[in-house]
Amino acid sequence: MDTLSTSLDEIALCGLEGCTLRQLWQLLASRQPATSLKLDDCTRSFIWNQLCECANESDLIQFYRLPKPRENVPAAISVWNSGSYDIMEYSHPYPYRPVNSLGVKGSCSDFQKRKNVTREVLQGHMNLEQVMEKHGDSLAIVASQQLRERALWPEDKDPCIEITDVQYCLLEVVGCSRQYGIQRTAITSRYLKIDARSTFHHVKTLVRAGLISMKVCPMLRLRSSTRGPHLLFLPRHTPPEWVSAVSNPAEEKMCSLIAEAPNHTLPVSVVKDKIHNQMSKREFQQTRISLVKKGYIEKVTLEMAPPEEDGSDGVSTKVAAYRLLRPYENESKPEVGGEE
Repeated sequence: MDTLSTSLDEIALCGLEGCTLRQLWQLLASRQPATSLKLDDCTRSFIWNQLCECANESDLIQFYRLPKPRENVPAAISVWNSGSYDIMEYSHPYPYRPVNSLGVKGSCSDFQKRKNVTREVLQGHMNLEQVMEKHGDSLAIVASQQLRERALWPEDKDPCIEITDVQYCLLEVVGCSRQYGIQRTAITSRYLKIDARSTFHHVKTLVRAGLISMKVCPMLRLRSSTRGPHLLFLPRHTPPEWVSAVSNPAEEKMCSLIAEAPNHTLPVSVVKDKIHNQMSKREFQQTRISLVKKGYIEKVTLEMAPPEEDGSDGVSTKVAAYRLLRPYENESKPEVGGEE
């Protein structure tokens, strides 16, 4: 991408809220894959002039004056650092305020209050220094509906896929999170503020449509015996090395344990003893039921030979056991994890 296209893409990913110039510089500096731009004063002035030219020749972007200066909130904060790998957590800074008016949709907290100052900025021929002096962090650059949808939709997906207004706003937030992703639970509790079942339904719809992907961070899930946080990404930002949320670490763990036993069969008591410190009793039962239902394991009766310590003819005993029917593998179909 050239400089203008890269800048427009970052503005479009900010959704209907748009971004200030300060935010734009930060987004360009942290963009992945990294750009070759050196964001010095000359480069910033060059980008600003290109944006003004774009706004003058098309309706791809417009400039708005916000009711008050926008706070400079970091895009993401570090939540896990191994020295060689730094996991950042994205928290959406804006409240959920859905808009669907005259072909414009998305979420914007100041939609009715902000003022369109595109003509004022362009007719005044303001350079970067002048516009920052007059508007500062109160100036938001907003991409057109077409440009914003182009940034969110994968190129191989039908742009006419029908989704609800809530699902579009959810997709917009996922786009804002970029390479960091956003936790499904954060969308439920901090953004949409609806019940978890409803969020689960909306996420499931978007995943099946191929508009978002859901992954489990392999580093963060090491901190817990459970799956770890489900992170939502646009397909274009999905880390290829991360584990699909369809894969269940607890299920993998139990199947691997049984697979190492003779004849792929292991007494239930042994299975419980080996992993009782790694998962709760409730999770153990849920994992067992899920594996049986999916056809990975079955419950059988195993005949145990008596100990040969004393060389006597003992009586064999029968115990309940699990037998592995097939190796555990990630499902390829686009489904999502269990309800929150």
